[in-house]
Amino acid sequence: MWQRHSLYLSQKGLDVTGIDLSRQSISYAKQYEHEQLHFDVHDMRQVYRPGGFDFILNMFTSFGYFDNDTENVVALCATAKSLKHGGKLVIDFMNTNKVIDHLVAHEEKEVQGINFKITRGVENGFIIKTIDFRDEGQEYHYEERVRALRQEDFLEYFKMAQLRLVDTFGDYNLNPYNQATSDRMVFVLKNK
Repeated sequence: MWQRHSLYLSQKGLDVTGIDLSRQSISYAKQYEHEQLHFDVHDMRQVYRPGGFDFILNMFTSFGYFDNDTENVVALCATAKSLKHGGKLVIDFMNTNKVIDHLVAHEEKEVQGINFKITRGVENGFIIKTIDFRDEGQEYHYEERVRALRQEDFLEYFKMAQLRLVDTFGDYNLNPYNQATSDRMVFVLKNK
Protein backbone atom coordinates (compact mmCIF):
# COMPACT_ATOMS: atom_id res chain seq x y z
CA MET A 1 0.00 0.00 0.00
CA TRP A 2 2.82 2.44 0.80
CA GLN A 3 4.12 2.02 -2.74
CA ARG A 4 0.82 3.36 -4.09
CA HIS A 5 1.03 6.44 -1.86
CA SER A 6 4.65 7.02 -2.87
CA LEU A 7 3.62 6.89 -6.52
CA TYR A 8 0.72 9.31 -5.90
CA LEU A 9 2.95 11.84 -4.12
CA SER A 10 5.54 11.70 -6.90
CA GLN A 11 2.79 12.27 -9.49
CA LYS A 12 1.90 15.45 -7.57
CA GLY A 13 5.42 16.74 -8.25
CA LEU A 14 7.20 15.75 -5.04
CA ASP A 15 10.55 13.99 -4.95
CA VAL A 16 9.81 10.78 -3.06
CA THR A 17 12.03 8.09 -1.57
CA GLY A 18 10.30 4.98 -0.23
CA ILE A 19 12.23 2.76 2.16
CA ASP A 20 11.47 -0.61 3.69
CA LEU A 21 13.48 -3.34 5.39
CA SER A 22 11.87 -5.95 3.13
CA ARG A 23 13.96 -6.64 0.02
CA GLN A 24 10.91 -8.28 -1.54
CA SER A 25 8.75 -5.17 -1.06
CA ILE A 26 11.44 -2.90 -2.47
CA SER A 27 12.07 -5.22 -5.40
CA TYR A 28 8.37 -5.04 -6.27
CA ALA A 29 8.24 -1.25 -5.83
CA LYS A 30 11.26 -0.59 -8.05
CA GLN A 31 9.16 -1.26 -11.17
CA TYR A 32 7.49 2.11 -10.51
CA GLU A 33 10.69 4.14 -10.09
CA HIS A 34 11.23 7.24 -12.20
CA GLU A 35 13.15 10.51 -11.93
CA GLN A 36 11.19 11.72 -8.88
CA LEU A 37 10.52 8.33 -7.24
CA HIS A 38 13.11 5.99 -5.76
CA PHE A 39 12.96 2.98 -3.46
CA ASP A 40 15.64 1.57 -1.21
CA VAL A 41 16.11 -1.23 1.33
CA HIS A 42 16.90 0.37 4.67
CA ASP A 43 16.64 -0.28 8.41
CA MET A 44 14.86 2.66 10.04
CA ARG A 45 17.07 2.36 13.11
CA GLN A 46 19.88 3.92 11.08
CA VAL A 47 19.98 7.42 9.61
CA TYR A 48 19.12 7.20 5.93
CA ARG A 49 20.13 10.61 4.61
CA PRO A 50 21.14 13.17 7.29
CA GLY A 51 19.04 16.32 6.95
CA GLY A 52 17.73 15.11 3.61
CA PHE A 53 13.94 15.35 3.92
CA ASP A 54 11.31 18.03 4.42
CA PHE A 55 8.71 15.41 5.34
CA ILE A 56 8.85 11.80 6.46
CA LEU A 57 5.70 9.69 6.54
CA ASN A 58 5.47 6.50 8.59
CA MET A 59 2.06 5.14 7.64
CA PHE A 60 -0.24 2.21 8.41
CA THR A 61 1.26 1.09 11.73
CA SER A 62 4.73 0.64 10.22
CA PHE A 63 6.27 1.14 13.64
CA GLY A 64 6.47 -0.91 16.82
CA TYR A 65 7.82 -4.17 15.44
CA PHE A 66 11.05 -4.04 17.45
CA ASP A 67 11.49 -6.15 20.56
CA ASN A 68 12.10 -3.31 22.99
CA ASP A 69 11.52 0.37 23.66
CA THR A 70 15.18 1.26 23.10
CA GLU A 71 15.02 0.18 19.45
CA ASN A 72 11.83 2.22 18.94
CA VAL A 73 13.56 5.33 20.31
CA VAL A 74 16.68 4.63 18.21
CA ALA A 75 14.43 4.44 15.11
CA LEU A 76 12.77 7.77 15.97
CA CYS A 77 16.13 9.45 16.62
CA ALA A 78 17.46 8.20 13.26
CA THR A 79 14.30 9.46 11.56
CA ALA A 80 14.62 12.87 13.23
CA LYS A 81 18.22 13.13 11.99
CA SER A 82 16.99 12.44 8.45
CA LEU A 83 14.74 15.52 8.58
CA LYS A 84 15.84 18.97 7.53
CA HIS A 85 15.78 21.63 10.24
CA GLY A 86 12.08 22.35 10.82
CA GLY A 87 11.06 19.26 8.84
CA LYS A 88 7.94 17.31 9.77
CA LEU A 89 7.32 13.66 10.58
CA VAL A 90 3.89 12.03 10.41
CA ILE A 91 3.38 8.76 12.28
CA ASP A 92 0.14 6.90 11.64
CA PHE A 93 -0.51 4.11 14.16
CA MET A 94 -3.55 2.09 15.16
CA ASN A 95 -5.46 3.34 18.19
CA THR A 96 -4.22 0.58 20.46
CA ASN A 97 -6.84 1.22 23.15
CA LYS A 98 -9.70 0.74 20.70
CA VAL A 99 -8.05 -2.23 18.98
CA ILE A 100 -7.59 -4.08 22.28
CA ASP A 101 -11.11 -3.19 23.48
CA HIS A 102 -12.62 -4.65 20.27
CA LEU A 103 -10.19 -7.53 19.73
CA VAL A 104 -11.83 -10.62 18.21
CA ALA A 105 -9.94 -13.51 19.84
CA HIS A 106 -10.97 -16.25 17.39
CA GLU A 107 -12.34 -16.01 13.89
CA GLU A 108 -12.70 -18.22 10.83
CA LYS A 109 -13.03 -16.94 7.29
CA GLU A 110 -13.43 -18.75 4.02
CA VAL A 111 -11.84 -17.13 0.99
CA GLN A 112 -11.83 -18.88 -2.39
CA GLY A 113 -12.54 -22.21 -0.73
CA ILE A 114 -9.72 -21.90 1.81
CA ASN A 115 -10.61 -21.83 5.51
CA PHE A 116 -8.50 -19.34 7.48
CA LYS A 117 -8.34 -19.67 11.29
CA ILE A 118 -7.34 -16.37 12.87
CA THR A 119 -6.48 -15.77 16.51
CA ARG A 120 -5.64 -12.46 18.17
CA GLY A 121 -4.41 -11.63 21.63
CA VAL A 122 -2.14 -9.47 23.74
CA GLU A 123 1.03 -11.03 25.14
CA ASN A 124 3.99 -9.34 26.81
CA GLY A 125 3.09 -5.92 25.45
CA PHE A 126 2.49 -7.11 21.87
CA ILE A 127 -0.72 -7.55 19.90
CA ILE A 128 -0.28 -10.91 18.21
CA LYS A 129 -2.30 -12.21 15.28
CA THR A 130 -1.88 -15.74 13.95
CA ILE A 131 -3.29 -17.09 10.70
CA ASP A 132 -3.47 -20.83 10.02
CA PHE A 133 -4.79 -22.49 6.88
CA ARG A 134 -4.40 -25.51 4.66
CA ASP A 135 -4.05 -25.23 0.88
CA GLU A 136 -3.45 -28.09 -1.54
CA GLY A 137 -2.56 -30.42 1.33
CA GLN A 138 0.01 -28.11 2.86
CA GLU A 139 -0.33 -26.42 6.28
CA TYR A 140 0.55 -22.72 6.62
CA HIS A 141 1.10 -20.64 9.75
CA TYR A 142 1.76 -16.91 9.87
CA GLU A 143 2.23 -14.64 12.87
CA GLU A 144 2.18 -10.83 13.06
CA ARG A 145 3.43 -9.02 16.17
CA VAL A 146 3.25 -5.32 16.85
CA ARG A 147 3.85 -3.56 20.15
CA ALA A 148 0.71 -2.38 21.89
CA LEU A 149 1.92 1.22 21.96
CA ARG A 150 -0.44 3.77 23.46
CA GLN A 151 -0.45 7.54 23.15
CA GLU A 152 1.57 7.97 26.36
CA ASP A 153 4.28 5.61 25.02
CA PHE A 154 4.62 7.71 21.88
CA LEU A 155 4.73 10.95 23.85
CA GLU A 156 7.63 9.59 25.90
CA TYR A 157 9.43 8.42 22.73
CA PHE A 158 8.97 11.85 21.14
CA LYS A 159 10.61 13.54 24.13
CA MET A 160 13.58 11.18 23.99
CA ALA A 161 13.97 11.74 20.22
CA GLN A 162 13.66 15.53 20.70
CA LEU A 163 10.65 15.77 18.42
CA ARG A 164 7.97 18.37 19.12
CA LEU A 165 4.35 17.23 18.82
CA VAL A 166 2.43 19.65 16.58
CA ASP A 167 -0.92 17.84 16.39
CA THR A 168 -2.67 14.52 16.93
CA PHE A 169 -5.56 13.31 14.78
CA GLY A 170 -7.87 10.33 15.22
CA ASP A 171 -8.40 9.38 11.58
CA TYR A 172 -7.48 10.19 7.99
CA ASN A 173 -10.13 12.92 7.87
CA LEU A 174 -8.07 14.79 10.50
CA ASN A 175 -10.73 14.61 13.20
CA PRO A 176 -9.49 15.10 16.77
CA TYR A 177 -8.02 12.06 18.52
CA ASN A 178 -10.27 10.35 21.08
CA GLN A 179 -8.72 7.50 23.04
CA ALA A 180 -11.96 5.48 23.18
CA THR A 181 -13.44 6.03 19.72
CA SER A 182 -10.75 7.02 17.20
CA ASP A 183 -9.56 4.42 14.71
CA ARG A 184 -6.04 5.84 14.40
CA MET A 185 -3.42 7.91 16.20
CA VAL A 186 -1.92 10.24 13.59
CA PHE A 187 0.92 12.25 15.11
CA VAL A 188 2.38 15.29 13.36
CA LEU A 189 5.83 16.11 14.71
CA LYS A 190 8.43 18.76 14.04
CA ASN A 191 12.16 18.41 14.24
CA LYS A 192 13.48 20.74 16.94
